[in-house]
Amino acid sequence: MDVKCLLLLGLCLGGPGRVLCDRIKDRIYHEIKDFHSCFRRLNGTHEVGCQSFPKGNVGVLHPIRALADIHLVSEGGPHYPYIPVMNANDIQFYNVATLRKLEQSGHVSGIILISLSNSTFSESISYDQTCPNAASSLEGSCDKTEWNPIGNGMLFQKWDIPIFLLYNQAEISYLLDNCTYKFNIRANGTTPSWPLCSAELKSFMYAAVDAPTCLRRSGLQMNLHQDVRCGPLLGRNIMSQVKSTESISKCKLYGECPGKNSTIIIASRLDSASIFELSPGTETAATGIITLLLVLEALSKHKEELKDKRLLFILFNGESWDYIGSSRIAVDIQNGAFPTDFLDKLKLDHIDMFVELSQLGAFMEEKMYIHSDPNALLNNATKGQIESFSQFLLQEGQNIGFPVNFLNFEAPLPPASFQSFLKADRSIPGVVLADHKKQYNNKFYNSIYDTGTNWNLSFINNSTNDATIRLQKIATIVSQSIYAYVTGNHSSIEVNATLSGILLNCFANSSYCDYWIRFYDSINSAKAYLRPAPLDLYIGAGGPNTASLVVSTTMALMNGEVSYVDPKFCVPQKDSVNDTGMNSFWIYERSNNSTGYCVFSPTYTSVAVSPAFSTDDFSGKYSTWTESIWVVPTVRVFLQPNPQDDINTLIFGIAITLVLTAVIFGLNRSARDVFHVVNE
Repeated sequence: MDVKCLLLLGLCLGGPGRVLCDRIKDRIYHEIKDFHSCFRRLNGTHEVGCQSFPKGNVGVLHPIRALADIHLVSEGGPHYPYIPVMNANDIQFYNVATLRKLEQSGHVSGIILISLSNSTFSESISYDQTCPNAASSLEGSCDKTEWNPIGNGMLFQKWDIPIFLLYNQAEISYLLDNCTYKFNIRANGTTPSWPLCSAELKSFMYAAVDAPTCLRRSGLQMNLHQDVRCGPLLGRNIMSQVKSTESISKCKLYGECPGKNSTIIIASRLDSASIFELSPGTETAATGIITLLLVLEALSKHKEELKDKRLLFILFNGESWDYIGSSRIAVDIQNGAFPTDFLDKLKLDHIDMFVELSQLGAFMEEKMYIHSDPNALLNNATKGQIESFSQFLLQEGQNIGFPVNFLNFEAPLPPASFQSFLKADRSIPGVVLADHKKQYNNKFYNSIYDTGTNWNLSFINNSTNDATIRLQKIATIVSQSIYAYVTGNHSSIEVNATLSGILLNCFANSSYCDYWIRFYDSINSAKAYLRPAPLDLYIGAGGPNTASLVVSTTMALMNGEVSYVDPKFCVPQKDSVNDTGMNSFWIYERSNNSTGYCVFSPTYTSVAVSPAFSTDDFSGKYSTWTESIWVVPTVRVFLQPNPQDDINTLIFGIAITLVLTAVIFGLNRSARDVFHVVNE
């Protein structure tokens, strides 16, 4: 090989000269950096989601503007394979039927969705099923009712092509104006010629078949290291306790801990879901979370008056995936292992009332429904407790002019975390509070569209609006009803309307909000985890996420004691008897030359992972959802030359090789004659 070629190869493979090769690569490819990708998940029977080939899928970009464009790319236009580019807000094209047609055509190698900042989504769409969590809900919960009638089931379907969502407006402009329209679209309607603007979509997934198969393969030792292919969906449940000082002392010093019918659980779900790693869940989950936080903040100020009951506020994570968080806690309670951080453990018969805050219609008409388990009719004691608590809700709603409707055991219980507890003990009294009667009013249940913008919410300086006032009213009804249920007396508990506006802004509009920025030690740290967009509520597979951190710290602020101590003393408080149940949270201040302050609170997190993975029970009794390990997803745009040129180059190279081989062979045989070699 020529010395110059060797030197050039050496420069490309390593050393300072690699910069030259990188620059060549950068001139060929334009890398899109801001996107959300669809990825693969698996349960006990099958796999869902998207993936690409190991080295990525390549196709010519073609904008979808009319049905003729769908026909062109699916029927095999002159430049297939194609990668259609479509507006994520246009459900005429972005729907399950069209996507399936494109995938099955064999002429589409991937799909790019674009989210335009100047458009809102006013249609109705849900990626979930018509009855969410149908396989893990109580018998009869989905027999007669389609709770989510707009559900298209896209979240639980398998897609053998990569699907990406772009949201950076500058990169969308480059993709369309500087590349696709410039090279692939002709004004006169003629067929464009090569080179054409193309893209490489890479989102290869290592998992396959189903969760048991994937986990078994992940347990194999390959070349002295474990070849992990997937992991269980994993997050954190969050809980906070409101309990009088007197009750805590009696339990610690004299062993007089809460017993039967001693505890009221106020719960909500912490998560949402979508086909992407983007799950805003403004109405799906955030309305319930915010209401729970408002109730916690209000009742924590009256804990000494509520000494006859222990209040446990719990946010369950992973509920979109067959009730991961609630089933985990229900099993832990049965095993005497919950709460892990408190001296007095909870038993199922300790639960006097279970109050679940579901979708609460912050953006609908002012109305709330009380759902309960029809099976309670078979148990007079359970039925009586439910009716008693419901009467308080009805009365408090009437007092503030907010309609509350008790369904009186007429309908089956909607999909709810409460069902995990009823599976363990059907006699537990409880209600599910929601904005709907027989069908969800949520237009965007478990989808990327469930944001404050699409709900037309206005956020100006965290001011209150109709939505925040409605959440405040619901929290007021729940707070006063719990107070009356425990004490037998009416109260005028005030719920903070300003706080309602602040929280709704952080959840539904911008997680990079002043209220949450102070949870991080620097502005740069906050920017690394918080975005000027709704909080992502997907559970994930890597343990605690941003949502768990900010919500648990917010919960501590709602139910904690502020202490201006040195940061080194901001640690969980313990004594010689046992853990007092006081965790510590540091809040950073960036004004008045203060480093911040410590909050001591009975707020803790516990692991939210399905019991199936600790018992190897993949029968379907518990959630079996896992998430695939993947290659870092990438989107690269480039100009693709005519593929025929590659074939021509190959043929020419083969021909040259054959000719040169024949010449060399001939010269070798005739070397003595040609070069007049003299025999010695």
